Amino acid sequence: MARNNGNLTAKQKQAVNLLVNANMTYTQICEEVGINMKTLWRWRHEPEFAQFQAEYQRLRDEQWLATVEIARRSAMKLCADGNQKMVEFVLKNDGLNPTQKVEADINTDIVINIGEDDAKDA
Repeated sequence: MARNNGNLTAKQKQAVNLLVNANMTYTQICEEVGINMKTLWRWRHEPEFAQFQAEYQRLRDEQWLATVEIARRSAMKLCADGNQKMVEFVLKNDGLNPTQKVEADINTDIVINIGEDDAKDA
Protein backbone atom coordinates (compact mmCIF):
# COMPACT_ATOMS: atom_id res chain seq x y z
CA MET A 1 0.00 0.00 0.00
CA ALA A 2 1.25 3.49 -0.79
CA ARG A 3 2.32 5.72 2.07
CA ASN A 4 0.46 8.95 2.78
CA ASN A 5 3.48 11.10 1.89
CA GLY A 6 3.20 10.14 -1.79
CA ASN A 7 6.05 7.61 -1.88
CA LEU A 8 5.71 4.00 -2.84
CA THR A 9 6.86 1.19 -0.59
CA ALA A 10 10.02 -0.74 -1.39
CA LYS A 11 7.89 -3.66 -2.61
CA GLN A 12 5.88 -1.39 -4.88
CA LYS A 13 9.07 0.05 -6.36
CA GLN A 14 10.42 -3.47 -6.85
CA ALA A 15 7.20 -4.42 -8.62
CA VAL A 16 7.45 -1.36 -10.90
CA ASN A 17 11.06 -2.21 -11.71
CA LEU A 18 10.08 -5.77 -12.67
CA LEU A 19 7.04 -4.60 -14.64
CA VAL A 20 9.19 -2.21 -16.68
CA ASN A 21 12.48 -4.07 -16.99
CA ALA A 22 11.86 -7.78 -16.64
CA ASN A 23 10.22 -10.09 -19.11
CA MET A 24 8.14 -11.70 -16.40
CA THR A 25 4.50 -12.66 -15.98
CA TYR A 26 2.39 -11.09 -13.25
CA THR A 27 2.59 -14.39 -11.38
CA GLN A 28 6.39 -14.39 -11.52
CA ILE A 29 6.50 -10.75 -10.39
CA CYS A 30 4.22 -11.54 -7.44
CA GLU A 31 6.44 -14.46 -6.43
CA GLU A 32 9.59 -12.34 -6.73
CA VAL A 33 8.15 -9.43 -4.71
CA GLY A 34 6.37 -11.67 -2.19
CA ILE A 35 2.84 -10.45 -2.79
CA ASN A 36 -0.33 -12.04 -4.10
CA MET A 37 -1.96 -11.34 -7.45
CA LYS A 38 -4.77 -9.27 -5.91
CA THR A 39 -2.23 -6.92 -4.36
CA LEU A 40 -0.45 -6.38 -7.67
CA TRP A 41 -3.77 -5.84 -9.43
CA ARG A 42 -4.79 -3.26 -6.79
CA TRP A 43 -1.43 -1.48 -7.00
CA ARG A 44 -1.56 -1.33 -10.77
CA HIS A 45 -4.93 0.44 -10.57
CA GLU A 46 -3.82 3.02 -8.01
CA PRO A 47 -3.12 6.35 -9.75
CA GLU A 48 0.08 6.97 -7.78
CA PHE A 49 1.50 3.54 -8.72
CA ALA A 50 0.47 3.92 -12.37
CA GLN A 51 2.02 7.40 -12.52
CA PHE A 52 5.27 6.14 -10.97
CA GLN A 53 5.35 3.24 -13.44
CA ALA A 54 4.75 5.55 -16.41
CA GLU A 55 7.53 7.91 -15.27
CA TYR A 56 9.87 4.99 -14.64
CA GLN A 57 9.15 3.67 -18.15
CA ARG A 58 9.70 7.13 -19.66
CA LEU A 59 13.08 7.49 -17.94
CA ARG A 60 14.08 3.98 -19.01
CA ASP A 61 13.11 4.78 -22.62
CA GLU A 62 15.13 8.03 -22.52
CA GLN A 63 18.13 6.15 -21.16
CA TRP A 64 17.80 3.55 -23.92
CA LEU A 65 17.59 6.23 -26.62
CA ALA A 66 20.68 7.93 -25.22
CA THR A 67 22.54 4.61 -25.27
CA VAL A 68 21.47 3.99 -28.87
CA GLU A 69 22.68 7.47 -29.85
CA ILE A 70 26.08 6.84 -28.25
CA ALA A 71 26.35 3.53 -30.11
CA ARG A 72 25.31 5.18 -33.39
CA ARG A 73 27.92 7.92 -33.04
CA SER A 74 30.60 5.40 -32.11
CA ALA A 75 29.73 3.28 -35.15
CA MET A 76 29.87 6.34 -37.41
CA LYS A 77 33.31 7.26 -36.06
CA LEU A 78 34.61 3.74 -36.56
CA CYS A 79 33.29 3.75 -40.14
CA ALA A 80 34.85 7.15 -40.80
CA ASP A 81 38.15 5.85 -39.41
CA GLY A 82 38.04 3.00 -41.92
CA ASN A 83 37.17 0.13 -39.59
CA GLN A 84 36.19 -2.50 -42.16
CA LYS A 85 34.37 -4.76 -39.68
CA MET A 86 32.17 -1.86 -38.56
CA VAL A 87 31.45 -0.84 -42.14
CA GLU A 88 30.41 -4.44 -42.92
CA PHE A 89 28.28 -4.58 -39.76
CA VAL A 90 26.48 -1.33 -40.62
CA LEU A 91 25.89 -2.40 -44.22
CA LYS A 92 24.59 -5.83 -43.21
CA ASN A 93 22.20 -4.27 -40.71
CA ASP A 94 20.96 -2.00 -43.47
CA GLY A 95 20.08 -5.04 -45.57
CA LEU A 96 23.19 -5.04 -47.76
CA ASN A 97 25.69 -7.85 -48.09
CA PRO A 98 29.13 -6.29 -48.55
CA THR A 99 30.82 -9.68 -48.89
CA GLN A 100 29.19 -10.40 -52.25
CA LYS A 101 31.48 -9.38 -55.05
CA VAL A 102 30.58 -8.63 -58.60
CA GLU A 103 33.48 -8.50 -60.98
CA ALA A 104 33.35 -7.08 -64.47
CA ASP A 105 35.98 -6.48 -67.07
CA ILE A 106 35.09 -3.21 -68.71
CA ASN A 107 37.63 -3.82 -71.45
CA THR A 108 35.74 -6.82 -72.84
CA ASP A 109 34.55 -6.43 -76.41
CA ILE A 110 30.86 -6.98 -76.95
CA VAL A 111 29.91 -8.24 -80.37
CA ILE A 112 26.33 -8.02 -81.57
CA ASN A 113 25.64 -9.85 -84.79
CA ILE A 114 22.78 -8.39 -86.76
CA GLY A 115 22.37 -9.40 -90.27
CA GLU A 116 22.48 -12.57 -92.31
CA ASP A 117 21.82 -15.14 -89.55
CA ASP A 118 18.80 -13.19 -88.33
CA ALA A 119 17.51 -12.78 -91.86
CA LYS A 120 17.75 -16.54 -92.55
CA ASP A 121 15.61 -17.38 -89.50
CA ALA A 122 12.80 -15.07 -90.62
